[in-house]
Amino acid sequence: MIAPLPPPNTVRWVARRKAAVVAAVRAGKITYEEACSYYQLSEEFLGWQHAAPCCDFWCGRAAVTTGRKSGSPKTR
Repeated sequence: MIAPLPPPNTVRWVARRKAAVVAAVRAGKITYEEACSYYQLSEEFLGWQHAAPCCDFWCGRAAVTTGRKSGSPKTR
């Protein structure tokens, strides 16, 4: 399952939004050209893709498929 794509007017690109776009391109949901045009990206996308060697991306498969990780941060 691929996370829903962020809106085209996204300004704050957190890891899960980047992951959703990369996963959508890799899955063939949208093309690289469509992603760059829709989100007004250029070299940024290549950097995201390079930083994501697999679909787990930066925040793990659970965050990509569900949108967010659950649970609270652990205190020291």
